[in-house]
Amino acid sequence: MSLWVAAWLGAAAIEHALEQYLDAQINAVASLGATSGVDELAAAFAQPMMRALTVGGRDLAVMRTVARVGIDPPEGWERLTAKFQQSRQEVVGHLAESLPGVDGQELDFRVRCAAGLLN
Repeated sequence: MSLWVAAWLGAAAIEHALEQYLDAQINAVASLGATSGVDELAAAFAQPMMRALTVGGRDLAVMRTVARVGIDPPEGWERLTAKFQQSRQEVVGHLAESLPGVDGQELDFRVRCAAGLLN
């Protein structure tokens, strides 16, 4: 197998794992009820990462790789931009209800910071 093919397969596997992580995060946040507070939101947002830390093994290895790659995404990962935005918008929507005095741009910044801390 050529080095290029191996690199492409590795990138595809990481991209797939990241997409699964984002889907799990989006689903966890979307499952929250209208009366859910910030604590429940934080737990839902962190759930996929916490699960990987708890389960360990392959899930943890994938999350570590995704976190490292997420700092400097490889070329071509722009297709996941919409998924990242969807994840943040779900969280910002819930936060906006709990924190009505904070504007959306600030809430988006806070969500990005929380995601960075998780990684």
